[in-house]
Amino acid sequence: GPQVERLAALRRERDGSRAHAALETLRAAAAADLTRPGAGVMPAVIEAVRAECTLGEIVGALAAVYGRHVPSSAF
Repeated sequence: GPQVERLAALRRERDGSRAHAALETLRAAAAADLTRPGAGVMPAVIEAVRAECTLGEIVGALAAVYGRHVPSSAF
């Protein structure tokens, strides 16, 4: 649909090198945050957004470091 087409156009037209570098920087910032909390992940998130990374790419980079939350069904 139209959303898939817009996403494909974004990926085609953005600076792919900048987006890739921003995601690598984000992963590194998240890894640093694991050993030094407060190391500054937010500036890397902002740069990823400015580099036109998608929300899915940003979440994927963070999940690669932090993992994904799986809610417990037990109360």
